[in-house]
Amino acid sequence: DDGRFVIFETALHGFRAAGRIMRTKARRGVRTIESIITEWAPPLNDDGEHENHTESYINFVADETGIPRDAVLADSAYPSVISAMVQMENGQNPYSLDEISKGFEWGFYG
Repeated sequence: DDGRFVIFETALHGFRAAGRIMRTKARRGVRTIESIITEWAPPLNDDGEHENHTESYINFVADETGIPRDAVLADSAYPSVISAMVQMENGQNPYSLDEISKGFEWGFYG
């Protein structure tokens, strides 16, 4: 933990955390790529400075998943969204959809 980001014991634990975060957001009605990314990577940081390219991020995830940015996500779509987010955040995604799904389900349904 660097005070801002958590380092997880395993990737599965990280995907579990993503599942829990997505579950919390879904309960508040945040169930589209656009709304998830806008909260996950807002354009401005706490100091009001530009931090993220939110629109580019939304477009990337929508393009990678083939899901329209404003479509309400089915629970089964979340692992694909997380996979695209990993790709966007890291420039690569070394994890299989099966690995992501397993961790996501552990957090989302657990």
